[in-house]
Amino acid sequence: MIHPWNADAWQALLGRLERLPHAILISGPQGIGKFEFSQELAKRLLCESSVPGAQACGICEGCRWFGAQTHPDFRLIEPEALSSQGGAVAQNDDAEEKSDAGTKRGKPSSEIRVEQIRELADFLNIGSHRAGRRIALLHPAERMTQNAANSLLKALEEPPSGAVFILVAHNAAHLLPTIRSRCASVTLRVPASEIAADWLTAQGVANADRWLKFYGGAPLLAREKLVAVRADSLAALFRASAVERRRLYGTLKERDDILRLVDALQKYALDRALVAAGAAPRYLQMKGAGGSRQDLRKWVHIARRLGHYRPIATHPLNSSLLINQIFSEIF
Repeated sequence: MIHPWNADAWQALLGRLERLPHAILISGPQGIGKFEFSQELAKRLLCESSVPGAQACGICEGCRWFGAQTHPDFRLIEPEALSSQGGAVAQNDDAEEKSDAGTKRGKPSSEIRVEQIRELADFLNIGSHRAGRRIALLHPAERMTQNAANSLLKALEEPPSGAVFILVAHNAAHLLPTIRSRCASVTLRVPASEIAADWLTAQGVANADRWLKFYGGAPLLAREKLVAVRADSLAALFRASAVERRRLYGTLKERDDILRLVDALQKYALDRALVAAGAAPRYLQMKGAGGSRQDLRKWVHIARRLGHYRPIATHPLNSSLLINQIFSEIF
């Protein structure tokens, strides 16, 4: 699916598709449809009836196989945790669950491991089943371990004939510069607020403008609303006892959920700071105007500390310890 705000980028890509190198990097903020964009690109490259400048036909055998997630010339490489959540169908179900160091993991990894990249060699170096391209899609590419990134770099430096790599990244700066330099770059951007709000309203999302603002203009994140965010519920969290907070959020295990919680709490703290300073809140609807300088300092400090935790919320640390550390510091 190509979302309406990505239509221009899609048409521009189709116009230069035959001139693209063997590696393509699709980057941009989370929640704007990069994964769907990359899937449509893979489908187009594997289509057996398309013509230059046109998208996949949707009816040939290659398109039907791709739609059924059974195309023999396509591999999707994701962290095991993402695949286990139903975000996509795992392509290597028989892969042994080990870390880069070779030790077995007790739960699905939140990173793309070196074994997953090495397993691509057998797939990419054999002949195509359909006498066309072989596509490897990595999502999100910045979740590769260091060893996995180095292994991918070797494949990019000496790509097998007919192999195409599609990398999807929420933050391309976290990729090795040598990997970025070997990819054609396609940057997708946050849509205009009017377009995104109209789309959200059509999806049945009430208060589309409010949710869009809260999620930084990313319409797909606003539609999902994976962490329930209301000013009163967040305020209750700050009033709750430590036991109550553990009960309320003790079930948060996935690091993406923890990141969304940190994001929600930080925006709440920023709004409380704005209200304490006599300004209107930016993200949430909350009552009150003005406050003491002590309140202002308190909420600014909390917002800063939560900002410190944002970049490490998806780090492969113990989730329970991370949640306890965050709660013990800000509450």
